[in-house]
Formats: sequence, structure tokens, C-alpha cells
Amino acid sequence: MQLIQFPSPLGPPAVPGKCFGCASSVWRRLDNLRTRIPELLWPDHRAVFGVVAWGEDGIATGIALHAECAPPVGSVAPAVVRAQVPTATTIVRYETAGDRYAAWFASEREGFLRLLAQELGVDPSGLIENWKRDREQLVAAVRV
Repeated sequence: MQLIQFPSPLGPPAVPGKCFGCASSVWRRLDNLRTRIPELLWPDHRAVFGVVAWGEDGIATGIALHAECAPPVGSVAPAVVRAQVPTATTIVRYETAGDRYAAWFASEREGFLRLLAQELGVDPSGLIENWKRDREQLVAAVRV
């Protein structure tokens, strides 16, 4: 078993939902007023998720990046990825937010988001409006 210690010379670990390139959010979030922890709601419709080769034959999936921060396929994995998975080597491919998280954009998800907003004590109308706008933009981007 290999121990990974921080701080790593390659940088700090990535925060969930943050871009591995620029460290800003690639997920829509809502602060939980009780726990003060941001809830990840759904990925930004423009986000891509890298698949990185590591070790002899392994892959690490779900490496979140803004499309504009994503290095080309075949590039060395970002330093923050290599800090967490020292055997990570190169980016093998990318999955779009719509491909990787299709269920998060499915119409059935609206009911879940309404319940979540209620549980968090927020008005769901703005949340649902933003989610529908991202869904529409995701669908429009796929058609292009």
C-alpha cells in the first residue's frame, strides 16, 4: 500500500466540485444553511470530466475541468491529480457533463431538486429555473 502525504510537492488535493485546472467551481452549488457545507447540485453544462491513466492498467475518472482549462488528450495529468494519484500519467479522454451525468439533467430530477431545496429551507423557484436553463443549454450544445 502506498501512502500519499500532504502537503505534496505537486500541490494540495483538489476540492470536490472544483476545476482541476483553475480551482474554481465546475458544479452548481447551494449552501446548506444548517451545516454550512455547500451541496453539489449538478455539473456546469460546459464542464468536461477527464479520464486519466494511472499505474500499469488503471484509470481515474471524473477529473473535473472547465472545457477551456482542459489540456489536450495525451497531455500529462494536471499536477493536482498527480499529487493525489502519484502514478497518474496522461489524459486518456474526456466525457462531457451531459454524458457523464445524464441522470442529473433528466426531467425526473426536478422533483428531487424541489425536495432538496425544501430540506435546505430555500425557495426552489430560482434553483429550478437555473437547472432548466442549464438543461436547455446542454441540449442545445449537443444539437450543434
